[in-house]
Amino acid sequence: MKGFSTVHALMSLNDIITSKREENLYTCAIFLDLKKAFDAVDHSILMKKLYHFGIRGNAQNLFASYLSNRKQFVTTYTCKSDKEYKTCGIPQGSVLGPILFLIYINDLPDCHAMQTLLFADGTALLMSGPNTHDLQNTINDELKIVQIWFMQNKLTLDLNKTNYLLFHPAKEKQSHHFLLNFDGNMLMQTNESKYLGVLFDAKLNWKAHILHLTSSVAQSVGVLYKIRHFLSKNLLKILYNALIKSKLSYAITLWAQPIKVTYINSMS
Repeated sequence: MKGFSTVHALMSLNDIITSKREENLYTCAIFLDLKKAFDAVDHSILMKKLYHFGIRGNAQNLFASYLSNRKQFVTTYTCKSDKEYKTCGIPQGSVLGPILFLIYINDLPDCHAMQTLLFADGTALLMSGPNTHDLQNTINDELKIVQIWFMQNKLTLDLNKTNYLLFHPAKEKQSHHFLLNFDGNMLMQTNESKYLGVLFDAKLNWKAHILHLTSSVAQSVGVLYKIRHFLSKNLLKILYNALIKSKLSYAITLWAQPIKVTYINSMS
């Protein structure tokens, strides 16, 4: 959507979790990771979805021509496989690729009762409830519906990278073990998870993200320190903006919360 970025999706996720915590509700956030997302898009299913969204006639024929008669082959050293026609997958690095993928997964939120955040292939499912027992059962029921959608659309989750966080009410300190199942496989509950380049932690205090950011920036500072005598100030400034400032400024309105400072006056 024009005018929206990953930061808007991150802010939406944070606002949902924060508001539910203040309402003394538990919130579970599941971060889905799709296996070879762009390569798994089925052409016949995509064409049906394009028709559903109003892309028909010559416009649909244009897309059909764009996707059809594409071949691929594999090379290794001096060996090359035979060329085979592709019946799935959309060209990566193209202008149309992301748009076609978004159209392909656009109906995912309609099949279940959880809140869904979509940004390209970054997908998060959220649901809240007053207690963990009922919330766990409800989410597992919804995940069965999500699993059917994935099967019908010939997409697969990478279960080793798909994980979830359980956020507690603001006043509660105790952690809870949560069991979620997807297609007969237990999903992994973690204390921190990366979504669109930002590390969310179960306590929502941003310590994990700041620690990761500090380490990454420190490495870049070390590189600039070693080459500082070999480059001009203008080149060093360009490298600083690319390697350091870009990292520090990304989603800074989200994780750089105001720090409460207590001043102590001492009298001698």
